[in-house]
Amino acid sequence: MLITRGTGFEAAERHAPHLADDAGRYVSAYNDPYVIAGQSSMLVEILEQISEPFTMVAPVGGGGLISGLALAAYGCAREIKVVGVEAAASRAVSTAVREGHVVPVSVAATIADGLAGNLDRSAITPDIIRFTKTAMEVAEEHSLRRAMRMLAMNAGIYAEGSAAAGLAAVLDGAVPADRPAVIAVTGRNITPRSFADAIIRGVP
Repeated sequence: MLITRGTGFEAAERHAPHLADDAGRYVSAYNDPYVIAGQSSMLVEILEQISEPFTMVAPVGGGGLISGLALAAYGCAREIKVVGVEAAASRAVSTAVREGHVVPVSVAATIADGLAGNLDRSAITPDIIRFTKTAMEVAEEHSLRRAMRMLAMNAGIYAEGSAAAGLAAVLDGAVPADRPAVIAVTGRNITPRSFADAIIRGVP
């Protein structure tokens, strides 16, 4: 059974715990220690394939993935820099990191809709990002579209806007090029029409 509530992620997130009260447990995509720990396993797998120092770049919506990566890197003897990338249209995590607590931010329309939205007030991810001194960068809309197009044309990867955020930041020079970069491309949840529009508008 599909239940819809509101017109965006925030309304759905507020409603989901109430459903869980009756039918089970609500598992947040970013505000659950076990989910964050599970996402740290991505870095463990990468470390098995790369022996030299590198920069790990990943998109940031609620901050669950970047928190897992940051904790894994923090506890690792290897030299790894972790960089999180938000959409310029939605900067809830970096704002919370800077302010020291979760605060509402304005959220604009973005092709990276999987990164858009405000945080639960109890979110643990800003504290993790602050503790690990994880760098935070931003991707503008034109850069997201350019990255989507490059992934499609050069690598045959059908990526949603959110998934292209890391590459967008790298292409913009926001990530230092002093070492190899590993870029997390995290999904392809986008309609064919939106994808076609994005890569056409992403033409330089």
